[in-house]
Amino acid sequence: MNKITTWVAAIIVLIAGTTATAQISFEGSADYGRMNDLTYDLVTEGKVYGLTLGNHIMVSEDGGANWAVLYSYPENGTSIRGLRNLGNDRLSFSSSQVHSLSPD
Repeated sequence: MNKITTWVAAIIVLIAGTTATAQISFEGSADYGRMNDLTYDLVTEGKVYGLTLGNHIMVSEDGGANWAVLYSYPENGTSIRGLRNLGNDRLSFSSSQVHSLSPD
């Protein structure tokens, strides 16, 4: 009985392992890469704001099909996070310096 249980468990693990090999891919534009912290406009339908991995706040007027730069943080090496829509065409975000781990 113990051998049968072991064989059944081994077969289940093999089947689960071979069917769970799907790849995850991330979509992004060639210009700005992946977007995160997406937030919708509270008044205008289809208007979406998002952050790039760099230092840009992007806006889309058509539900995310096309994007334009709304704001670009002036310093290189700065990360923008926590995009929030405060209403009345106001956005809030925080910024932090990204430090390199390489020696100077």
